[in-house]
Amino acid sequence: MELSKDFDGNAFTVDDDKDDLISPDEGPVIGKGGHVIEARGSVDLQKSKGESSPLSHNKKGSASGKDLQTSHGLKVIVGVAIGFSVLVTIALILTIYLGHGQVGASGAVAADVPECSVMGLNILEQGGNAVDAAVSTMFCVGVVNAQSSGIGGGGFMMVHDHKTNAAKVYDFREVAPKAATKTMFGGDSSKALKGGLSVAVPGELKGMEMAHKKYGKLPWSSVVKPAANLARNGYKVTMAMAKDFKTGKVKVSDFQGLLGNIYLTSDGQFVTEGTEIKNIKLADTLDIIAAKGSDAFYEGELVQSIVNT
Repeated sequence: MELSKDFDGNAFTVDDDKDDLISPDEGPVIGKGGHVIEARGSVDLQKSKGESSPLSHNKKGSASGKDLQTSHGLKVIVGVAIGFSVLVTIALILTIYLGHGQVGASGAVAADVPECSVMGLNILEQGGNAVDAAVSTMFCVGVVNAQSSGIGGGGFMMVHDHKTNAAKVYDFREVAPKAATKTMFGGDSSKALKGGLSVAVPGELKGMEMAHKKYGKLPWSSVVKPAANLARNGYKVTMAMAKDFKTGKVKVSDFQGLLGNIYLTSDGQFVTEGTEIKNIKLADTLDIIAAKGSDAFYEGELVQSIVNT
């Protein structure tokens, strides 16, 4: 039977073909329809059940050289990936523990004066919360950058309470005095810039105290005293303050008496960036506020001294 030459002896068919066998003495047994049922010496007819693909009869464990190379390449790639991941992890751990810290363990404080950022962070380390740190930092900035901040000004504060998921905004900007009128400058606009009539009622101190009473954890004196100590012990003139002195917005002649003693050199010139200065009077004022609260500033012993100044 010439048909048998087209088969390789590795396939077999269903049992229904057993009745019509073409069984030569040598070579494969051919069933009806030309299906190979048995390859002599390789497949037992009684054990052949159902139809199967020739691919299923490859010897177990056999692999070509190409398969071995592919398997080896995958192992190398996986090994390199694992090694790289381990190295990156080690590098990150070393950076965290040995590198220069950028954020505190429990929070962060940012101000335009580095010393004030540190002061706020110290409050957190003492067990204070975000409001404690913010208030202490604001007092500090008011000392060091007095040209743009301080208890003589005002501001805003937004506090988010994570327990209630609610936010509260405090508006403590300055307001006009109770006796102010539209005509109090008498047509002289310069009086709105300098002199007693140009001064509004400060709100910063009252606003900070109100927020602290609502949310603060540390005693009021604990968040005020660090700024008082800084003013008494000395601090350096910032770039921002030195720049304002150079712009011509203020004149040396405006700095007489107490201000002159702080911000003018012995030869009558403005202090420059990096010069260490002290503000003892401000330190004394902050000490009183730390002990007696904002009422001392608005209604108590400090009121008359402010008016006299």
